[in-house]
Amino acid sequence: MKISRKAFIRDAGIYCAGIYSVSLIAGCSSSSNQISEVMEQNGGEVIVDNKKLKNIGDRIILEVKNFNSKIILIKTGINEYRALSLMCSHKGCELVVYNNFFECPCHGSEFDIQGNALKWPATEPLVNYKTVINNNKTITILINAN
Repeated sequence: MKISRKAFIRDAGIYCAGIYSVSLIAGCSSSSNQISEVMEQNGGEVIVDNKKLKNIGDRIILEVKNFNSKIILIKTGINEYRALSLMCSHKGCELVVYNNFFECPCHGSEFDIQGNALKWPATEPLVNYKTVINNNKTITILINAN
């Protein structure tokens, strides 16, 4: 079978683009153990059922009504949780969540899952909210107690 040079280059380009796209998606995809939920706040508190976070590393992105930023709640230990703002500390853009870090799509800043700034231009950490475990059934996030 004879193939023209033009067809070979076209087909090779399509093949390479497909492999590149798959590797980008696999390497940079956000966590599969992540869910999102719209929540109400009550007096500066957001209460989450801890059954939603079964395994260490599980996370939930909370869109809190009448609040300026989404919050990510991550199970970091058996009875340990971390709640972080998903607003970049540099210019306030909403962060993109990946498995082991958060990235600002506006200026390229990166943060680790503890909220520490890893990559410039952000130099300040993310806002970290206090969490309280209630009878091993719910987690209260104190969004006004920083």
